[in-house]
Amino acid sequence: MSKRMGGVLLLLAGSVMAAPLQMNDFAYGIPLQVDGDGAIYSLPLPAEVYRRTVRSDLGDLRVFNGLGEEVPHLLQREPAQQLAPRRIKAKLYPLPTQENQPAGEELHIAIGGEGPLIDYYSGRLPLPGAGAGEYYLLDASDAEAPVERLHLEWDEGVEPLLAEVSLDGSDDLSHWQPLLQKRTIASLSQQGFQLRQSNLELPAQRVKYYRLHWPPGSRGIALRRVEMELRPAYQPLPGESIRVEPTAGAGGDGEYEFTLDGHFPISAVQLVMPQRNSVVYARLFSRAESAQPWQRRHQGLFYDLEREGHRLRNEPLKLSPLSHPQWRLEVEQEGGGLGRGLPQLEVSWHPQRLLFVARGEMPFTLAFGRQQTESQGVAIDPLLRRITDDGSRGGMIKSAAAGERFELGGEMRLRPPVPPLPWKKWLLWALLLGGVGVLAVMARTLWYQLRGSETR
Repeated sequence: MSKRMGGVLLLLAGSVMAAPLQMNDFAYGIPLQVDGDGAIYSLPLPAEVYRRTVRSDLGDLRVFNGLGEEVPHLLQREPAQQLAPRRIKAKLYPLPTQENQPAGEELHIAIGGEGPLIDYYSGRLPLPGAGAGEYYLLDASDAEAPVERLHLEWDEGVEPLLAEVSLDGSDDLSHWQPLLQKRTIASLSQQGFQLRQSNLELPAQRVKYYRLHWPPGSRGIALRRVEMELRPAYQPLPGESIRVEPTAGAGGDGEYEFTLDGHFPISAVQLVMPQRNSVVYARLFSRAESAQPWQRRHQGLFYDLEREGHRLRNEPLKLSPLSHPQWRLEVEQEGGGLGRGLPQLEVSWHPQRLLFVARGEMPFTLAFGRQQTESQGVAIDPLLRRITDDGSRGGMIKSAAAGERFELGGEMRLRPPVPPLPWKKWLLWALLLGGVGVLAVMARTLWYQLRGSETR
């Protein structure tokens, strides 16, 4: 009888372990708004999910339909190979102004039949990039995509450099519109380090030609090379960012610790100085949890300077996406460190795409936040990956939208579960005690038998 009872208990335990998860097994939910006419839907993962999931890999996340059934889903990061910047060398032509143009000679600019720019000065074709004109003409007519950024290079002899530059755009070389006004470029030395600002961020519009020029009366800078960074063919989801204050008691010996309120896939970090005109040498570390050692992410110069109306600031630190909530900044105190006040850490990320199969009835709900949730292996996962990898999105994948977060199982689902009863230990003790009892009974029986034999 005891063996049968043990078997029944094992079957019951197995059925409990295999029971499918329900929506109320998770702390929170977000309604997913769909048009009801698609097979697969996609949406950016809301920031609330990163803040309130327990697992850094978002394994405690599920999608349910209106019948409470779990439906297949996939979390997709932006493909790194498609987000890599593409650079091409710009055709660069220095041009004189009317004031310094030789008398009796005229400047002519024309467009060839196949599109590339041809400029000539009184019949003589100047070499691209030669000389230091007050204007530079850049030909972007052959660019395969809109230009997002210009990277300027100049001769080392020009340094130290601090100047302003403006940029105009045109499609016909006759009508020009201003794109950038008085942007700072610089190359300076500070405490043995090089401070360089040579990139120009362009507005989101496509033009064929650019005209780079300096403020009136200023001396032109001899540019050696200009590279155009093109917009990626694959457009990522809009980025998000937050600023984090250091934890209480930070700042001793230039050490600051920061804790994010979620598992964001961080791809860029910027140090926000407590005071303008700060230059510090620092090391930046991160880790996933307190039990792990710190991992160094960067070591170098951070700066935010303002000089003669020009602002110089280091580029944000670019990272491969990592979901580390704990960060540490160590600032060298030589030179006074950061001075008074506390720095902030500005972290940026691109949200992942959530794709789910619209199986069953609406409404669909994104449920998340649960302790001890196994990361699932969904059978439809290879199909979702194949659909997104080969680009066959048309007609198959439609857009969904996220509603407001609401409570499902509540905060109690985020707490560690009550430790299971140590039934194995109890069973072992029961067996040991039972064995002792059996031995005691046997000993007592044997004693009575021996006593009876002695009295005969």
